[in-house]
Amino acid sequence: LFNMVFESIGTMAAFTAHKQNTKNIVMTGYMPSVSVAVPAYRTLEHLYDVKFIIPEYSAYSTAIGAAIYGQNGGVK
Repeated sequence: LFNMVFESIGTMAAFTAHKQNTKNIVMTGYMPSVSVAVPAYRTLEHLYDVKFIIPEYSAYSTAIGAAIYGQNGGVK
């Protein structure tokens, strides 16, 4: 079941990337850190000719972005 979820997410991301003429896809949130996610995304990389980038702290991407935003003074 997990594999099917990751394949669906990865396929939608790959189709969107192709539509936007890019090959790099950054996966954030908790789901990419699940152990079965990486093999599923690596398989899709070869199938769709894209690159899935999973940052080391992807589960904390929203909090990290908010902290950086706050340090830079927020909206001006």
